[in-house]
Amino acid sequence: MKISIIIPTIGRTEKLEKVLQGISECTNFGIINPEILVIFDGKKTKEFLNFEAAFQCIKFYETRKKSGASKARNIGIDKSNSDIIAFIGDDTIPTKSWLQKIVDFHSKHPKSNIGLLGKISWTSELAKDSFHQWLENHAQFSFKKIKKQGTNWRNFYTSNISIKKSFIENERFSEEFSGWGFEDTEFGYRMQKKGLKLLFDKYYEVLHDHPQTIKK
Repeated sequence: MKISIIIPTIGRTEKLEKVLQGISECTNFGIINPEILVIFDGKKTKEFLNFEAAFQCIKFYETRKKSGASKARNIGIDKSNSDIIAFIGDDTIPTKSWLQKIVDFHSKHPKSNIGLLGKISWTSELAKDSFHQWLENHAQFSFKKIKKQGTNWRNFYTSNISIKKSFIENERFSEEFSGWGFEDTEFGYRMQKKGLKLLFDKYYEVLHDHPQTIKK
């Protein structure tokens, strides 16, 4: 089973480096040997070009002009050569068991319409803050509701999700969304209409390194 990890980025190299480090430290990383695709939204900056040179084993692409998350992810899908597509952000750091969880889940659930949704927790520093704790189950994510009611298209969180490429087929994220937000929800809506069933595993986890404010 081959896995492609798709990471769109706006060039936050310090955070992205933590994400890539987290992937490389996952259990059985060398055995699973995932394909890692990083797509820069826009034309690569000098800083990002230097970063790319330091990670030659990873495939780097660019949208060439600011186009948003949809365009970046679509490039990743088109360039991937794997059975499984795993979406994460450039600020969501995988935990040790993350990669093996993908393999185990999709081996256990081989049907093309079964996808895996994981937990998006905060980094240890942010997790101490009551506002960020509140966001986890209210304004940003809905994990308490998932526990009670199960998943639906609203929970297509590209911060931590994996689905079969064969199910995606020719569907792509709508590039009418030119920014970073709601494009994954709309894609999830179309995937559910097509028959996608998401199963949630709280132990399939990433740590979100993105301080928030009420204004944001």
